[in-house]
Amino acid sequence: MTPLGDVPKRIEQPEGPPSTDQVEITRRIEEAEEFKPERLPETLEAPLPEVRGFERSGLMSNQEVREYLDETFPPEHVAPESLKSVEYVDMYLPHEEGNILGTTGYNLFTDTSKIEIYRQEPDGNFNRPRMERTIAHEVGHNVWNDMGWHGLSPRQQAWAELSANSAPDEYVSEYAKTDMQEDFAETYATYIHDPELLQEVSPGKYEFMRDHIFHGREYHG
Repeated sequence: MTPLGDVPKRIEQPEGPPSTDQVEITRRIEEAEEFKPERLPETLEAPLPEVRGFERSGLMSNQEVREYLDETFPPEHVAPESLKSVEYVDMYLPHEEGNILGTTGYNLFTDTSKIEIYRQEPDGNFNRPRMERTIAHEVGHNVWNDMGWHGLSPRQQAWAELSANSAPDEYVSEYAKTDMQEDFAETYATYIHDPELLQEVSPGKYEFMRDHIFHGREYHG
C-alpha cells in the first residue's frame, strides 16, 4: 500500500566498503537459496500483466504504463505468471495519514497479485512521477511475495534482519518505518527512481537490492 507523503529528505552518509553484516547476509543467502531468474531472449518481447483503466487517470495511458513496465523493471518482476494485472481505479481513498495511492492484492491459492492505483487528489491526478513511483512501490510488494508466499524465504529473512536493525535515519521515508514489507517496497521504488538517495541513506540496503533483487542491474536518477 502506498500513502500520500512528503518527498524523503536526503541524509548525508559516507560510503565505504561492505560491512561485515552485509558480507554475512550475502553468504547466507547464497548458501541457502539459489535464485536464477529466467531471462527471455533479447529477440522476444517480454510478456506483461494486463493493464487497464489508465486512460481515466489523466496522467498515463494504458500503453504508457505498459511501456513503463517493460522499460523499467526486470522481466521476472512483472511477469504475468505472478503479476496478473495493473489497473487504475478512479476512486479517492481517504486515510488517516492522507490517502491511499495504491494497493496490491494477493491470491494465496494461485500465488498471483494484482495492483490497483487510485486517484491522487479528490479532484484528480497531477503528478506523473508520483504515479510511476506508486506503481514501482506496488511492484515491490509483488516481488516480495514472489520470494516466499508461504513463510519467510532466506532472502526475506535476511531483509527482515536488515530492516529491523536499521537506524532511524536509514529508511528512505517515514512510511518505510511501518514494517519490513513497506520498508522493502519503499526501498525497491527508491532504488529505481532515486538510487542516489538510497545510497546516501543506507548503502547496505542499496547493496541488498542490487545484489539480491535486481541481480546487478543499476539505475541512474
